Amino acid sequence: MPRTPTPATGRRTRTTALSVLTFSAALLTPAAPAQAEVTDPGGESPSAISAFDAKVSVGVRAQLSDRQPTDVWVKLTDTADLSAAYRIADWTERGEYVLDALRANAEASQAPLLTQLDATGATYTSYFISNAVHVEEATPDLVASLAAREDVGRIAESTVLELPAETREAAAATGTTEWGVAKIGADKVWSEYAARGEGVVVANVDTGVQYDHPALANAYRGSLGGGAYDHAHNWFDPSGECAEGPCDPHGHGTHTMGTMVGDDGAGNQIGVAPGATWIAARGCLPSGCPETMLLGAGQFLLAPTDLAGQNPKPEQRPNVINNSWGSGNGTSVDLWYADVINAWKAAGIVPLFANGNNGPGCGTSGSPGDNPGVYSVAATASTDAVASFSSRGAASDAEITPDIAAPGVSIRSSLPGGKYGASNGTSMATPHVAGAVALLMSAAPSLVGDEAAITALLDGSAVDVNDTKCGGTAADNNAAGEGRLDVYAAASAAPRVAVGAVTGTATDADTGQAIEGARVTFTGPRGTYATADASGAYAIRLPIGQYAVTTSYFGYETATSALTVTADAASVADSSLTPLPRYTVSGLATDGDGAPLPGASVSLGGTPYTPVTTGADGRYTFPGVPAGDYRLGVTRSTCEVPYAEDMTVGGDTAANVRLAWVTDAYGYGCRNGKTAWVEGTEKLTMSGDRLGTARIALPFTFTLYGDSSASAYATTSGVLSFKDDDGQVGPVKLPSGLHPNHALFPFWTDTTLDETSGVYTATRGKAPHREVVVEWRDVPIAGTGDRISYEVVIDEQGGIVFNYRGLGDAPATRGQNASIGIEDRAGKRGFQYSLKAASLHDGQSIRWVLPTHGWVEGVVTDANDRLPIAGATVDVADEDFTGTAQTTDAEGRYRLEVFKGRSSVEAAEDYYETDDDRVDVRRQGQTFTADFSLRTPDISIGRDSLDLTVPAGTGTTRELTVRNGSKDRLHYDTVALGALLPATGDGGTPGTVVETFTTPTQAWSVAPAGTRWIGYANGSIAEHTVDQVATGRSWRPYGYYLQSYALDMAYDSSRGLVCSMPQDMDYAIQCMDPDTGKLVKRITGYPSNYVQNNGLAYRADQDAFYVGSALTGLIHKVGGASNPGAQLGSCATGMPISGLAWHPTSGLLWTTTFDWSGLIYGLNPDTCEVVRTIAWPDAGWIPGGIEVDERGRLTAISPGTGRGYVIETGDAAVMSPGWLRLDGAIGTVKRGHDRTITLTVDTTGLAPGVYTTELVVRNDSGRTPVQRIPVTVTVT
Repeated sequence: MPRTPTPATGRRTRTTALSVLTFSAALLTPAAPAQAEVTDPGGESPSAISAFDAKVSVGVRAQLSDRQPTDVWVKLTDTADLSAAYRIADWTERGEYVLDALRANAEASQAPLLTQLDATGATYTSYFISNAVHVEEATPDLVASLAAREDVGRIAESTVLELPAETREAAAATGTTEWGVAKIGADKVWSEYAARGEGVVVANVDTGVQYDHPALANAYRGSLGGGAYDHAHNWFDPSGECAEGPCDPHGHGTHTMGTMVGDDGAGNQIGVAPGATWIAARGCLPSGCPETMLLGAGQFLLAPTDLAGQNPKPEQRPNVINNSWGSGNGTSVDLWYADVINAWKAAGIVPLFANGNNGPGCGTSGSPGDNPGVYSVAATASTDAVASFSSRGAASDAEITPDIAAPGVSIRSSLPGGKYGASNGTSMATPHVAGAVALLMSAAPSLVGDEAAITALLDGSAVDVNDTKCGGTAADNNAAGEGRLDVYAAASAAPRVAVGAVTGTATDADTGQAIEGARVTFTGPRGTYATADASGAYAIRLPIGQYAVTTSYFGYETATSALTVTADAASVADSSLTPLPRYTVSGLATDGDGAPLPGASVSLGGTPYTPVTTGADGRYTFPGVPAGDYRLGVTRSTCEVPYAEDMTVGGDTAANVRLAWVTDAYGYGCRNGKTAWVEGTEKLTMSGDRLGTARIALPFTFTLYGDSSASAYATTSGVLSFKDDDGQVGPVKLPSGLHPNHALFPFWTDTTLDETSGVYTATRGKAPHREVVVEWRDVPIAGTGDRISYEVVIDEQGGIVFNYRGLGDAPATRGQNASIGIEDRAGKRGFQYSLKAASLHDGQSIRWVLPTHGWVEGVVTDANDRLPIAGATVDVADEDFTGTAQTTDAEGRYRLEVFKGRSSVEAAEDYYETDDDRVDVRRQGQTFTADFSLRTPDISIGRDSLDLTVPAGTGTTRELTVRNGSKDRLHYDTVALGALLPATGDGGTPGTVVETFTTPTQAWSVAPAGTRWIGYANGSIAEHTVDQVATGRSWRPYGYYLQSYALDMAYDSSRGLVCSMPQDMDYAIQCMDPDTGKLVKRITGYPSNYVQNNGLAYRADQDAFYVGSALTGLIHKVGGASNPGAQLGSCATGMPISGLAWHPTSGLLWTTTFDWSGLIYGLNPDTCEVVRTIAWPDAGWIPGGIEVDERGRLTAISPGTGRGYVIETGDAAVMSPGWLRLDGAIGTVKRGHDRTITLTVDTTGLAPGVYTTELVVRNDSGRTPVQRIPVTVTVT
């Protein structure tokens, strides 16, 4: 199924039309379980890599390719056996069996997986109905580890499906039964068989339902009469937007529900089964349809829960579920929802799916409608002709799809706001069939739970539609299935039961007045209800038998009685209801600081009372509340934690509530209010397009999430970033790893600038209380015609305020398409005020605050030389610290934000002992000084270099003294990098290929290090002997990213590390310990991002790297681990660089390029001038990475052919210094002591000339962990 990426987020979406059969979803189809393998830690075998590729969808790998976390589905391999459920007759027992079996299977099989997720701190949701786990913001490494599990069968992307605008038609009331209802004979079933759906519960998975719509309110199972409602076990909304009760911001779900059960009693007879009751599960938002909601909705309907998602009751599951949604995926069949459908069917629920609106072509049925065993519905017009838009099955398929057809053109039904309208689509046809199923179950209760019998009745009674263009026969074809629905014929053939008439009245016991709207519920052979009319009377026909009658109305005690219904006499069941005493409920709402909270919404759940708003004093009142149990709810905004608690009213009740402040993981919270608008005075120069940015130099250092900056970047898209000049268009959920980060998002959306708009800035006030304002003035919102003005005001103390003006009533100006909030530098912590929600109002301000906090500042120095330590980490050691660690600058200084209370502050750096100090912040802004002096061994060596003259055929010795001048024990080891033959030596004929070898899969890079390390396109780095025999050591240090592999590698001989710049890791230099496969060094600070640095070479004598770009052709000289990221120079080649190799003999920088020049270039590393060229041996193929081996030859990779070459350069060979021996090369020196390294030079067999090598003394001193001593031997 094709998945098109959304540019702003990288998520995969598929566009469908909701009125034309909506939504699609991620693939959760179980893959064949891959065999897990045990490898060395961090290692990777080819079959294990294949297992990863087999389990992880291409979509997930693509989303992880930029190293950003992403939401994924993890589908486990185990499934529950539900076959025994079909043999259980009792409705409750059958539902409990299915629920227990699914939960037991999920709990047992998911336990090890969830343990792993808990250990990693992952956020996830477990689903038992499909044995799947949805993991939020899964990192590439987490995905890799999950894919390696034997119990995981598939990892797929989690998608949010777009919800296009729906076309609707105005339609006046007919005063009669709607044409579609009459066309299928539903009205005849009502009149002749006394079946209107009584005792049957229908449901939909849709956009929601307006529960108090005049045509739907009485049929809602949560209705208690008199405007009182109980939404528990009757409504599900995983988004939380409509947590207190059903709603439908879109309208599609209200329309489909109306076609199933709608009837307002005043001429709007829109529903097929008006006697049925309904419940609903929301699967879609106005902004899109998350797969998590669709799966959650399916699970809820199997065993409805309370509003907190607890206390599942499978006995309250619906009998039939309407699914007017799906994906248009051509002739392919997507089985992602199959587990849900199978669970529903096992529990006796009849699931129905729209077939899609991608007709009239053949093979256009949508999924899940085209799934095997799914009953799908096509759409017909009033003439019984199949609608042109209705999807058809494929002529080549053995199974006919759809199964049946029903009216789906100009279908008038309910819409939110108490309105009505007509729509077209198989979405409209499917609820006709759902209502028909309810009528059949009502007329013949023995059909409940028997899907096979029901569909057989529907098939056998359908009116043939002769449309065979896509295959089939006149009686059964891929356009209309078995034909057009005829529920009257089906009911006539059903095993019906005898019925009797029941009448009654509901009156007030004190006054005798009629109680209009009283709900009379019957429990017995058929569970159903009736509603009293204006005179208090009701009439209903019920199957004969014994019933319990319960009459209820808000404000009255419930009345109960017994009733016997017979076929030969009318039965009467009158009810007299006693009024409940009434009292006043009032109280005070306060905020998290205890101050009165004006403007809060206070509700009494499940009552007809309209929520009230607290006044300026924070008080509220509900007069005349009947005695009883209620749920008091108080909400205000995103800044406050919503309050909800059960209460009992038995007298005048005072209920004071305090709404705690919402804070993010760092401690930021928000406050709503109004502050004065600050005009910007200086217009920034920036492009008017959606990616325009402008840099702002701040007059003070501003701190956000503990990280400070002296500049900011304003974007046209409503972002003020303190890190990036990336003007990416929003909106995106916060926090997000996507750029920009370390930013304020007052209105992140797609906006542009024109001649009347602009971004302005101003500074006001005096230190230390200066403010900077960035004002977006009269900015047009793309695609709306609306404009908005908003601003950010930041101050020297870290204060942040968002102000808004000129918003108007348009949802777009109030944030309907925007992301509003703040975020830290890493994109890990943030506060989402609102996302794609109309949450703002004109004149509003949002003030961002932190808990009481102060500062610790100081200098970190070396205890030996008393000089500053740059790059040390200063952090709070406490486990519950939520702040951000700081790194010392070049002068060793730091400034760390800490929160109120006692904190242990510690300073640390490699090769130094950690030091700590304690502070106690008691008031806002309090500043402490904490200087740290870190201890480390202090190494000194008696010589900076050695120059020896030794006659040929003789030898000599020299001593180096390693002294430890500190109080700490010193460890060291010494290696000789190599000896060079005299320039007169034979370096071989330039360009001669002395070896050709092959690689087992596509390779890109090579690093000779005694053995030969090769970097493969799958992300692994494997060791081979010089004879190209795999040693068994294979690592994947960059994780399982789609494109994170080493394009070129270099061997850091000073530290024994294999280094590269893998794609999609910001092209930073990443160095791996070849013994463990772990990344131990990361070097940045040079122009690394977004320039595709590919070539990499290491120069040992200067501890520097050369970095070459394929895009710019520039070569940068970059400091190595002793001076990480320092920019030491650059030059331009004008060539797209693919590989670099430093040759210490010639001093040339050998270069391969991404072109077909057929040459390898030897460059002057300072000027990039071409000094020498040799032929590239694989003509017609682009070369990859290169490196100089121990003999001075180039080892090069040809990615396109899977070959590697060893090529002579013509330069003197590099070989191991056989003329030099080291004694005492490894040792430990106590404090104040010294040790000796003895060098023995043996010139036996050496020709006269100059020989050089370099001793590298690696040690654990903080200042000089690597000391270099050049050695020159002149042989005479």
